[in-house]
Amino acid sequence: MTYFSSNYNRINYPIATETAKGLRNAQIGAIHAIGSHFTLFKDEAAIVIMPTGSGKTAVLNLSAYLLRAKRVLVISSSVMVRGQIVEEFSQLKTLKASNVFHADLPLPKVKEIKSPIKSLEEWEALKEFDVVVGIPNSINEGINETFSPEVDLFDLILVDEAHHVPAFTWTNVVKRFTNANKIFFTATPFRRDKKEIEGRVAFNYPLTKAYEDKIFGKIGYYPVITDSHDTDLAIALQAERTFIQDKEAGLKHYMMVRTETKEEAENLSKLYSERTSLKLKKVDSTLAYSTIKKTIEKLKAGELDGIICVDMLGEGFDFPNLKIAAIHSPKKSLANTLQFIGRFARTNAENIGEAKFLAIPNDIIIGKKKLYEEGAIWDEIIKNLSEEKIEEEDEIKNVVDSFEKKVAATFKDNISFYNLNPYRHVKIYKADGVNLDAKVELNGLHIIYNAISREHNAVVFIFRETEKPKWIASDDLVNINHFFLLVFYDEKTKLIFIHSSIKTIQFYDLMIDLFGVGTPKRISKFELNKVLADVSNPEFFNIGMQNRSANSGESYRTSAGPNAEKVITKSHGKNYANGHVFLKGIDQGDNITIGYSTGSKVWSNAYDKIPNYIKWCQHIGAKIVSNKVVKTNTGFDNLAIGQLVDVLPYAALLAVWHKDVFYQTPFLVSLNGDEIISRPELLDYDILIDTANSTLSQVWIDLVLDDEIISLTYDFKNHFQYRITPDYNYQVEESSHTTDLIAYLNENPFSIFLDNFAMISNHEYFEPPKESEFRFDTTRIIAFDWANENTDIEREFYSNPVADKAANGNRNSIHETLQAKLLADNYPVLIYDHGSGEIADFISIIELTDRIAITLYHVKGSGGINAGDRVGDVYEVCMQVVKSQSWTPNKNAFAKKVLGRTEDKPQKFLVGNKHLFSQLMNKQKLFSFSFAVVQPGISADSISDRISYILAATDDSLVTNGYESLRVIGS
Repeated sequence: MTYFSSNYNRINYPIATETAKGLRNAQIGAIHAIGSHFTLFKDEAAIVIMPTGSGKTAVLNLSAYLLRAKRVLVISSSVMVRGQIVEEFSQLKTLKASNVFHADLPLPKVKEIKSPIKSLEEWEALKEFDVVVGIPNSINEGINETFSPEVDLFDLILVDEAHHVPAFTWTNVVKRFTNANKIFFTATPFRRDKKEIEGRVAFNYPLTKAYEDKIFGKIGYYPVITDSHDTDLAIALQAERTFIQDKEAGLKHYMMVRTETKEEAENLSKLYSERTSLKLKKVDSTLAYSTIKKTIEKLKAGELDGIICVDMLGEGFDFPNLKIAAIHSPKKSLANTLQFIGRFARTNAENIGEAKFLAIPNDIIIGKKKLYEEGAIWDEIIKNLSEEKIEEEDEIKNVVDSFEKKVAATFKDNISFYNLNPYRHVKIYKADGVNLDAKVELNGLHIIYNAISREHNAVVFIFRETEKPKWIASDDLVNINHFFLLVFYDEKTKLIFIHSSIKTIQFYDLMIDLFGVGTPKRISKFELNKVLADVSNPEFFNIGMQNRSANSGESYRTSAGPNAEKVITKSHGKNYANGHVFLKGIDQGDNITIGYSTGSKVWSNAYDKIPNYIKWCQHIGAKIVSNKVVKTNTGFDNLAIGQLVDVLPYAALLAVWHKDVFYQTPFLVSLNGDEIISRPELLDYDILIDTANSTLSQVWIDLVLDDEIISLTYDFKNHFQYRITPDYNYQVEESSHTTDLIAYLNENPFSIFLDNFAMISNHEYFEPPKESEFRFDTTRIIAFDWANENTDIEREFYSNPVADKAANGNRNSIHETLQAKLLADNYPVLIYDHGSGEIADFISIIELTDRIAITLYHVKGSGGINAGDRVGDVYEVCMQVVKSQSWTPNKNAFAKKVLGRTEDKPQKFLVGNKHLFSQLMNKQKLFSFSFAVVQPGISADSISDRISYILAATDDSLVTNGYESLRVIGS
């Protein structure tokens, strides 16, 4: 029978009272929890969470007896801690003093590994001992390819300060002894690098309980306020005053001066020696353990007032009289801070009071709290920080445990689910449910890892792709890529969140088809915008603005940089709608980043563990389905937000390509079976709206390139569909990926411009600008005397010029009067294009010194014999101006359209001809386009607010798109 088995029956469990020694509540709870754990979860490590000073070492020792170990390996964090554990096991001083064991209990044989293990013989020699204690570096050196210990050399592994375990030197030792029970002791079961401490939490003794049980004493932060640049001196003088005050109050307090580097420690040693009366000695990791131990003994004997420490004594240092901390360099991690504070908060000594921490106020954030700001109440903050972080870690482990994990038999490496940290980027859909059992089969991709949590409606896949580089013909080299997929369904909001490292349209479409239940739908921009709700102090890094004007030379504008929102004014709101956004701010007290864009995409500039990722999705999902109103109180609020509608509120006039088409310039491949028929750029196609057949419920659209016509329909239910089944299979080719044309258009839809300056963008409706924001300068209205030219202002033109004019008393039509005026202006080229599909009624072209000036005249007769408020007339002619911009994005498009309109119709040239027109178009000069509205019903003397809005909005759309200001010829 082994030593620990033979002495198992001699364990006592006395409970400490004011009059009798025994185990503390924390120790009683921990040792019983350990026993419970290994009756249920023998194959999992037990994690025991106990605050600094609550008696971990005694529990660590006692657990070997409780579990009747054959041989124990204890891994400690430092040489000093190693020595303390060796002392405890060798003497059982604490356990015997606590009456756990009687004084006559025989002692175990303990081996302290002081130098690295260099041979198999050294491992064999350890079989003579009951307990072996060492630090990871010394033990790990003896585990290598040349020699290693037997896997069953130890049947119990005890790890002190177990938050170090994920580090390789620790993990390598722990995993060598596969069959051993393992207990991980720590006060802080979390790490800054977020790596997992693998195991199950068996016992968690919260800091609040430690306060209640008087294990943890009162602590306070005392800010050192100074105007001096020499902050170290200010801290030193305040530390001296505090030390003297505590001593005069009868308190037996000692001091630690903490800094970050040996050089700083040397400077502080000199400063305290020369400027204070304090007796301090410097210690750092370069000193021998015996030297450090002698210094600590002097401190405990009262020969020193304190020590100057270089980032040491955080773990395993037990001196409850250490009560004053002069912090010259604050720790920045929560785990280290809690360890540090715990050394000062112990209560197991006489004549001690509150632990005091002296530091200059600063903005260091530890665990989302500013510890070192004036007024910080550490008693509450430290308790809350510790417990919140431990509870978060426990919750993460519970969610992780809910996943059923499968690793492909062909994949030999270990994948830690805990350590999966996808980037916060999701595409969101509305759905009736989720099919977690969907069978995912993808060409070229092999599933190497799959995990499903039915409790949390989530599924995870990791795919592996093996392919040879395109630049090699043989299979001598291969590229190996891995891809990640997370699908989560939130039952409460009925939203599916898809995160994928493959971000192609077809992949997202395939995934939502596989996993979505019902008819999944994307989230509108209006709903997506709600992710900004309740975000205070927003600072925008990137704002995308969709141009609301037709055929703009700038269809999409991006404002980027710090405070990007400051450049957005009300005038931007007239011309631009919300495109995408990325900002930082504060949400529920946390500093966050958040962004969204078209296609139901939301992201944050962060990586997160799966459980926290799910919580993030739930948080933004709750906002999306809420009735919250977003108000950032910045220029961003000036931009219009799209809405979901069932039908077009106004008739469609024209359409332009999605912004990404201009950025990516994809090709449209026409396939007949496997044969490629053509491969032009998508931008080569003209987008024509068939206004005669379009309705408010459905728009007819044609893509036209030479003789090729691709006939489409668009509506809000089905989006884009073929109106006529095409002869070819059309695929959009973009960055080596191909996508069906219809699927591509549904993901990258046209911007469709409607009557009244409204628009459809990304399947969402944007209302017309507010009329109150537009007023036309009436001084710009050119008053023309139509009566003096014998003009009937109600007659725009004569269909039968001779007969109709004679019947009307030989009065001129508006077209005739305007034509006479333009001919008198001596333009070298003057075109009359009135008719179905016209560019404009009249087009004048003239070569100036610095440019070729082209003017398009749109004419509308007056609805009455006198000038007045003819809203309908003005609106109709202004919409013609808006629509005609589609023919003037540049000189080549314009020339192509004109030559097409005048083909076999030379009479359209009132002045000049095709040859002269082509000569002008080929000039290497700047081309400027301007537009004129000719409407005798408009008069500066009687213009209404409505007409003023229509003219101003038209003018604004022209100027925004780079054209000359609108010319208005009225009466």
